[in-house]
Amino acid sequence: MTGSAAGDRRCEGASSITVCFAGDAEAAEEAVRPLRESLPVLSDGLGLTSYLQIQVMQGDLPFGLRHYWKSHFVDSLTDDLIDEIVDHYVAHPHDGGDVVLIEPMHGAALRVPPAATAFSRREKCFNVSALAVWEDPAADADHIAWSRRMAAAVEERSKGGGYLNYGAPDEPVERVRAAYGASNFERLQQVKRRYDPHNLFRFNHNIPPAGTAHQLTDA
Repeated sequence: MTGSAAGDRRCEGASSITVCFAGDAEAAEEAVRPLRESLPVLSDGLGLTSYLQIQVMQGDLPFGLRHYWKSHFVDSLTDDLIDEIVDHYVAHPHDGGDVVLIEPMHGAALRVPPAATAFSRREKCFNVSALAVWEDPAADADHIAWSRRMAAAVEERSKGGGYLNYGAPDEPVERVRAAYGASNFERLQQVKRRYDPHNLFRFNHNIPPAGTAHQLTDA
């Protein structure tokens, strides 16, 4: 069972809660029952679906949109942080589709050792992302500024690092290293030295080859 339920909120707009339960249909109904009963639901889109549909339900965006995303991991969603997120969200420019995405790290992801993959964040936490999405190039400054303000408020409560898939192109060196963790980052540098010693692939969030003078830039 997967889908979204849009609930009421204290300000303009609505919040969407996306859930996924892999298993027996009856067990899924029981698992989501408290969610349906505890919130004033405006629209309930939960239902049986396929794994392929789950993969595209959040990422199927039209080509040509403008984006500026920043994210930070936090250990918990405290009341004051939630209030600040809401306050920043309702102040976003209303000529685009800016959103705040909150994803819990739990379940199977926590059962993988931190050194098993490049992604090292394997403790219980939340990834909070300010996703600015708009169309008009003339609105670049407003949407980028909103995403930065929103992310800065979350960063004050973060231990460092964020999910690089949601990272802005101007992330500093320290943020790239923190996203992987120091140990994993050093291992990735060794891999880069073996397969890309001249740092040809450097236009995303760059990992320089170990033992070189290359810097963590996108230029």
